[in-house]
Amino acid sequence: LGLTNKAVVASNETFPDDRYAVRRTHADIAQMDSTSNSVLLDAQLRHTLWPEADKLYGHPYEIYAIAASSSVVATSCRASSERHACIRLYWTHNWQPAGTLAAHLLTVTRMQFSPDEKYLLSASRDRSWALFERTQEDVPYKLVHHQIKAHARIVWDVAWSHDSMFFATASRDKSVKLWNVDALGDAPVTLAFPGPVTSVAFAHMLSEGRYVMAAALENGRVFVLTSSGSQKVPTSWQPKEIPRDIAHTSTVHRIAWRPTSLWQLATVSDDQTVRITSYSTFRKSVYDPVLIVAQIVTLQCFGYSTFSVLMVFASILTNVELTPRLLFSSQSVQPTVEGSIVAVSLVCMGIMNIIPLVYMVERSRLCIDFSATFFLVHVIVVWWTQHKVPELLWWAVMAVAMGVMAVGGRAVCSRRELLPIAIRSLMPERRAESYGDEEHELETRGFRPSELDTHDELVARAPEVAHEPNMDTSARSSGGWSDDWGTEELINEVIDQVLPKDTAKGHKDD
Repeated sequence: LGLTNKAVVASNETFPDDRYAVRRTHADIAQMDSTSNSVLLDAQLRHTLWPEADKLYGHPYEIYAIAASSSVVATSCRASSERHACIRLYWTHNWQPAGTLAAHLLTVTRMQFSPDEKYLLSASRDRSWALFERTQEDVPYKLVHHQIKAHARIVWDVAWSHDSMFFATASRDKSVKLWNVDALGDAPVTLAFPGPVTSVAFAHMLSEGRYVMAAALENGRVFVLTSSGSQKVPTSWQPKEIPRDIAHTSTVHRIAWRPTSLWQLATVSDDQTVRITSYSTFRKSVYDPVLIVAQIVTLQCFGYSTFSVLMVFASILTNVELTPRLLFSSQSVQPTVEGSIVAVSLVCMGIMNIIPLVYMVERSRLCIDFSATFFLVHVIVVWWTQHKVPELLWWAVMAVAMGVMAVGGRAVCSRRELLPIAIRSLMPERRAESYGDEEHELETRGFRPSELDTHDELVARAPEVAHEPNMDTSARSSGGWSDDWGTEELINEVIDQVLPKDTAKGHKDD
């Protein structure tokens, strides 16, 4: 029924071990299309998931949050009463229930184990958080502190510092609070934000001896804060923000730091995108004046150049004397032939300005701002050259041109933002180099490129199969198994896969 991604192998397939079988399912085999070069979404989902090992049951409603340590998995479900707002624990070595933890009245929105696995922290829609400590009893964790009314609104997320010294809670009340594990009764450090905070995460290491924390908001903005001072729980933080032009446009639900020395932050949002941002792109100021001024100047130059070209063509086609200087005349738009041409050219200028909006501004949420700025600058220039207020008809044409530019730019940019990512363009170059010559040779022998693309994974693993590390080396030296034999068998396997049976034998002989 397609309800699982548990690995299966077709009856006519054999592999030396299960390394390649785990990623094949009946659905994959049935839906394999040898004529298509694209990677279907269903294939992406199935081939990028680990195969299912087991199922854990116990909750009466859909799972809402999950957390895992080296020995325990904690889960929670949607709940409208205390009875169902419990946390269920399972052992990872046998997947058997390890007990339940009760503290909250409503849905547990987020759980996280401390890096040293000594504590389990949970947050709930009832505006509270609970801290559980590791024990040696049958139930591996027990409640040690329950902070009621920790926030004024729903607590969406929790996060631990990398050294387990303190943790943060993020809430819809537009704040993030930092709590000292050794002094839970003390007042927390409160950080205020310009909007509801939906997610928070600490970096896995210090940056020049300072903590680094990321917080995401409901409107798509993402802030990165760096601590200052030597307190156990820092009270002073320096904020930076991911630039608006590369930030999300809708609610950010989760953020995570890359657990390596590379300072990269991954964010996922309701705008249907996952973004990975380098730490070098964060800046203290939301706006980059140099970049903004350069974009505005480029936009003005492009628009005025477009109007000049349109005036030249209109003069040639209509035999009416038209000059680009009409662009800066407040009396140019009149109910005459010349005035009509100027009005149409102004609207066309707005349409053509969509091009620099798409390739220079790129962000749909900024198209209205740049469109309004373009025509505001134009109004100032016209007023400065004429020293009088333009007529009502001129204002109407300007409004139409600005509306066309803003709406069209926003529509095109939104469409570009939702384009699918080309999976093939992300393949490592070394893979193509490893068998590019062989692919060309096989194509000259009658292999169709579409068929080769379908089975490129089989060809890519040719060196691995030909040099199987699990084979006995003594068998190789004695002639029982050789590199030439493995390569020949693999080539025959490829030929059987991509060629019709009636032509396969001839190619095998060649």
